[in-house]
Order: sequence, then structure tokens, then C-alpha cells
Amino acid sequence: MKSDKIQQGARLQQLIKALKTNQTGFANLVNVSQSNINKMVRGVKGISKTVINKLLLGHKDVNVHWLLTGEGDMFLLHPERLADQVAESAVVYGKKPLLLGEVEGILEAQRQEIESLKERVARLEEEMGKGK
Repeated sequence: MKSDKIQQGARLQQLIKALKTNQTGFANLVNVSQSNINKMVRGVKGISKTVINKLLLGHKDVNVHWLLTGEGDMFLLHPERLADQVAESAVVYGKKPLLLGEVEGILEAQRQEIESLKERVARLEEEMGKGK
């Protein structure tokens, strides 16, 4: 629909301003001509998949859902703020809620245990090979 493209274009213009650039700078960022960006901003063309993909390469925190639908916030939570968020579904395993920072610590301990097990398997395989 024409009005959808116009609304997306208005959001694209808001995003360009939020990124502290202009249409030319944004066009360079996503490797698309400035005239195409201008058409997207004016709602003549829809926002292309190419623009979205190239945008996300440099700005992973942009909320594409917001850009396309207007729902949610312009930006996703920044990674440094994620560690302060409480992990969801705390009730699932009957445990207390964990901060994402704690979850990362648990995952790192599991990674180390996996490496230890890999080394043990390698030693056992070596010992089995010598016994033949």
C-alpha cells in the first residue's frame, strides 16, 4: 500500500537522523544510490531487503520490525544494557531468576567442561590405539 511506504519512509528518515547522518551518508553506508534512498524516504519505493541487510551489518541494534511496521522502539537494547536485564522464564526450571551476566558465566563454565571432556576423549582414544 502507498500509505505503508510513506510511513516506512518517514521512519527511515527518523532513523537516518537518529544515526546522525543524512541521506547521502546513509546511502554510502548501505551502498545504495542517494536517489534510491530519497525515493524510499518519500514513500515512492519500499525499503529494500538490500538496504535492511546492509544497515544491519553496521547497526545491529536497529529494530527492523519498527522500521517496517512502526511497532516497538527504533533501537533494540544495547548489549551493555542486556547484562542488567533479568533472564526471562525464571520459573521454568524452578530456579531463581538469573541475570544474563550470570548465565554467561554458567555457559563459560560449561564450555570449559566440554573442552576438558574433549581432551579426556582424545587421551582415551590415544590409549586405545596403543593397546592394539
